[in-house]
Amino acid sequence: MSQTPRLTTGTRTFNPFSPRIILLGILISVMSFGAVMTLLAWAPELSDRERADATAYSRAATGYNGLVQLLEKTDTPVSVSRFESNLTSWSHLLVLTPPAGDMPKADTLFEDRLVAQPVLIVLPKWSGRVDARNTRWQSDLDLISTARIARLLKTIDEHASIERLVSPASVNTPYGRFRPHFEDRMQVIDSDDLVPVISGPTGILLGKVRDEDIFILADPDLANTFNLDQPENARLMLSILNDLRQDERLPIVFDTTLNGFSSSTSLLKILLDVPFLGATLVILMAAGLLLWSAFTRFGAPGREAQVFALGKQALADNTAGLISMTGRERKLAPDYLALSRKAALKSLGITHNLDDAQINALLDRIDKDDDTAEHWSALRDALSQPAHNRDDLLQKARRLYRWRKERLNGHK
Repeated sequence: MSQTPRLTTGTRTFNPFSPRIILLGILISVMSFGAVMTLLAWAPELSDRERADATAYSRAATGYNGLVQLLEKTDTPVSVSRFESNLTSWSHLLVLTPPAGDMPKADTLFEDRLVAQPVLIVLPKWSGRVDARNTRWQSDLDLISTARIARLLKTIDEHASIERLVSPASVNTPYGRFRPHFEDRMQVIDSDDLVPVISGPTGILLGKVRDEDIFILADPDLANTFNLDQPENARLMLSILNDLRQDERLPIVFDTTLNGFSSSTSLLKILLDVPFLGATLVILMAAGLLLWSAFTRFGAPGREAQVFALGKQALADNTAGLISMTGRERKLAPDYLALSRKAALKSLGITHNLDDAQINALLDRIDKDDDTAEHWSALRDALSQPAHNRDDLLQKARRLYRWRKERLNGHK
């Protein structure tokens, strides 16, 4: 039969398969598994949101976080959303900043009515590489090809195109005359189906989809962080947003789901979030208790004892229990003294009959050379009468038993 391996270190033996080591391993495994599942559920929320891109989280040159902060400074209700449900909500002004790259929803953004109303769509213009020294910043910005940007407009006007013109000295708007600054050139839309709100020299800077509350801003330089340091750009952008809101109580929501920041609603995340978190913890605690119950049952199950025990020990236990129930324990002192005296005579090898006086004199002679220990006469007097209570009986009986062991068996 094989035995459990043991490691010996010095004089101590270490068992790697002891119940304590196994329990510790199980606890570490459960905690590690729980941590991994939690990280999987919340991985999108834990990702770095300030990556260098044209999103409302980004503080890079082409990002829109500067506009979000500007709105907050002007006490405008504004938030950044990661939930796709906001794409169909009509309770806010939705701002979309779609990228010009491959995006499945971009080509059908209007056709499938994924957007809420009112909505402002800011077209892309710039692309750049991430700065190697700081991944939250961009370097070497380049203009995106107009053909890629025009793909976002094909469901509105199949023949719409993007033009880039020399920046004008000023622009006439419904909010007054502004002198905005456009990096490189001003980007406009050439379309017959858009209703112009703000027009450039030969194109539309801000247009409205016919019969819809969907607005398209052609040039993002009015909104991105790099150009918001121009007062005219900031004033014009705030005027546009306030006009599109129509009601100053209507909040502004910047969507980031089109930029890859969609917040998942998986079953795992639901179980680890309010209000189901409490039920999940209760289930885990119940599972832990079941595991602990199973752990304590390692090995073969114990055999069931008989209902009525057999043997001398069982007879003695039952008799002691009966005496205790009747409350006659303290009256057993004289009987215990008689049994102890009989056992003492047997240990001395005395078999002929002696009266009480002779027996007491014989046992007293055993103690004559030792004045420090208890004597037979003192023990005899203590047990010759019923004890005061159970504890008193137990103490006196132990003293007599100790005397027998020391005097008659030679154990001092």
